[in-house]
Formats: sequence, C-alpha cells, structure tokens
Amino acid sequence: MAVGNALLTIRDRRLFREQYRSFNEYCNVRWGMGKNYANRLISGSQVAANLSAHADNFSPLVKILPTSEYQVRPLTRLEPDQQREAWNKANETAPNGKVTSKHIANTVKELTAPAPEPNPPSASHSGFAYSGPPRRAPFTPPCPPPSLGCLLCGPWRGW
Repeated sequence: MAVGNALLTIRDRRLFREQYRSFNEYCNVRWGMGKNYANRLISGSQVAANLSAHADNFSPLVKILPTSEYQVRPLTRLEPDQQREAWNKANETAPNGKVTSKHIANTVKELTAPAPEPNPPSASHSGFAYSGPPRRAPFTPPCPPPSLGCLLCGPWRGW
C-alpha cells in the first residue's frame, strides 16, 4: 500500500521529471518495473485504503484485510461501495477462510454478471428452443439415369 501511495504522489505531482522524461522511464530505470505494473500498484493501494477505512462496517466474520496488490486487482474495476461489498462477501464465503485472488475474482464476477434471462417457451417437448435459421432437409444429389444404376438406390430404381 505504501509503494502504491508513493508512486501515486510521484506520478500525479510529476516528481519524476527532474531526472526522467516520462513516468514509464522512471518506473523502468529506477524500480525495474513497467508503467502498467506501477499503475496496478497505485489502483490496488487505493482499493486497500478504501477497504481499510471502512473495515469497521464489515460483518463480524470479516477480519482479514488485503495483503497484496494481486489480491485486490479484481476489485479495481468496481466502485468503492461495490469493492467493500465484494470484499465482504469474498471473506464470508472463502473456502477454509483463505481469501485468494481467484476467489475474489469469482465473487466479483457473480456480483457483476447480468441476471440470466429466462428461456422463452418452446414448441418442442424438450423445453429448449432452437433459435438458429430455419432447418432444411440435407441435400441429396439426383440419381443417375436408371440404365446406369445408383450406388444409393441400386439398379432396381424405377421398377
């Protein structure tokens, strides 16, 4: 969280400009990281700050706060209220009390997924509606003249 906050200050106040031409160059030369990773650290620290500021509002079962940027990465695309809701739910449903990035990502996916639309009633007995183009009979080539015989129909065609 401290690294993300420091990078945020350096980026927003353009403190890197004394020695470097861009924030990307600063991150690469000074810290050996790309600008994208630095921006993920920044947004992760903002999510962690949001969660720790409202930790008192979490359910009594939630006592765990994030420990890494990777853990809060799925929460960065949510609004602050949604971040807290997703973190709370992920903590309550974590298998064996272990909050992993994958579990948080699944929780975010569940919370942000659109509600499934009901299947329209179908004329078929199976309950599944076919929504593709109209079905046609498969193409069968015409048989050759009766004198030659047909491999499919045999020489008796036309009898």
